[in-house]
Amino acid sequence: MVSGSFHHRNHFKIQKKSKKTLYVTLFLTLFFALMELFGGLFSNSLSLVGDSFHMFSDVLALGASMVAIYFEAKKPTEKFTYGFLRLEVVVAFLNGIVLMLISAGMIYESVIRFFNPREIDFGSMFFIALVGLIFNIVITWILFSSTKKENNINIKSAMLHFLGDLLNSVGVIISSIIIYFTNFVYIDIIMSVVISVIIFTGGYKISKEAFFILMEAVPSEVDLNMLRNELLNIDGIKNIHELHVWKNDNEEISFTAHILLDNYEKHNNYRIINEIKEKLTVYDIFHMTVQIENTGINVH
Repeated sequence: MVSGSFHHRNHFKIQKKSKKTLYVTLFLTLFFALMELFGGLFSNSLSLVGDSFHMFSDVLALGASMVAIYFEAKKPTEKFTYGFLRLEVVVAFLNGIVLMLISAGMIYESVIRFFNPREIDFGSMFFIALVGLIFNIVITWILFSSTKKENNINIKSAMLHFLGDLLNSVGVIISSIIIYFTNFVYIDIIMSVVISVIIFTGGYKISKEAFFILMEAVPSEVDLNMLRNELLNIDGIKNIHELHVWKNDNEEISFTAHILLDNYEKHNNYRIINEIKEKLTVYDIFHMTVQIENTGINVH
């Protein structure tokens, strides 16, 4: 007997813990980003100013993630029958683009500063960077704790952002120590470029993953040819066409296909559907739509 619920989904999710975590991290991040910005301007530290802009991008990312979580909890409508879960993918794509633009701007500023170096206030630079390191450790721990209770791609991406921020804070501290003992101010510029490259790389990876989801590309964890051959080995299936595998969001994989049988009198359609379902579960595909066609009846 075919289960009546194996391919059904609510198309919405309510995650109170993730929502609360985003509220807390948003306000804490905004406060510290402002502190880093003014501290960097006061100490003439380009890497500190750069890190503050990265923090502001985190504020935007967290704010957009909050919007996505709000809409994720809304049920599908007559207009949006799939709900609003894909909004988190759109947000991730835009966040990645913003990160790449910010990093490009910081590299440009580093080139300008290279030809026009400024004196750097070691005390302010070191103190604020040290506080930043502690802050990023705390925020990363808060986000990590949330991922253990609820599975949310926005929280996970935010955690990766702050892991990057944590490394950036370490970089600023190293720069300040080197400047203090050697007075080699160009290390601040070098570290700023390194931080920018890290930011750009992270933004590129996020945008690339989101872009593939939005373009409904075959997920990397699915070998389409292997899956097609496995399905063709099912007794009764003669041909498979209009085969599509894609992700609706960062988690759920969907499957659609048109199937031709070698004998329509002999085989039970529901049995074949169940066997297809069993093959798909190996690939973590639980949302499927299969259309069994008969060329003698259905016009092609």
